[in-house]
Amino acid sequence: MTASARHAPTWADFDESPAAEINGRSPLAELGSLLRRNRSELDAAARAGAESRIRGLRALAEQAVLAIELEKLLERRAPGSDGRAGSPVDAALWALKDRMLAQIAASGLEVIRLSGASACAVVDIVEIVCWRFDDAYSSEIVAEELEVAVRLDGAPLRMGRVVIGAPHRSQGLAHTASAGTGATARPRRTGRACDGPAGRARDHVPRRGLWRR
Repeated sequence: MTASARHAPTWADFDESPAAEINGRSPLAELGSLLRRNRSELDAAARAGAESRIRGLRALAEQAVLAIELEKLLERRAPGSDGRAGSPVDAALWALKDRMLAQIAASGLEVIRLSGASACAVVDIVEIVCWRFDDAYSSEIVAEELEVAVRLDGAPLRMGRVVIGAPHRSQGLAHTASAGTGATARPRRTGRACDGPAGRARDHVPRRGLWRR
């Protein structure tokens, strides 16, 4: 027998020592943590996408207001039965305006024309710039549309701006919205009496006021 064989180690030559305890998380707990983190990231991405869409639709609503402003300018330039008589340039501008409004409608936006509407019917979608008191009005109505309103899925996206016409007898009355009575809401008396001898609103610059969802 060789010397190496005589001195081969046996289990008796080793000292037993306890192994370090490992307190690792279970695979199920790790999977749950990963799923929660992924869900949080997906929710954040969805919110960012929704906010980006609303910003784009608000910008499109501003284009709708400008398209209607263009329409009003063209109507004043070429009055007629259909408002479209005029030069070839006018005809091209009418066609451009129609395409703009068609694209806006295709995006799901609804342009609300306000002239002649009952003040009560549009109280939730307009800003009242001023009041025009004249006994020619039998009730409170939109006497002048300064800027159209725009809705998305039935909810206001951009407030319109209007002049309200009302009979003299209602001047000075404090109108407040009816609450809890089931009655139709009436417009709050906001804004001022219109300036000028004719009671018309001053020339205005379209304002970028937005109704945020």
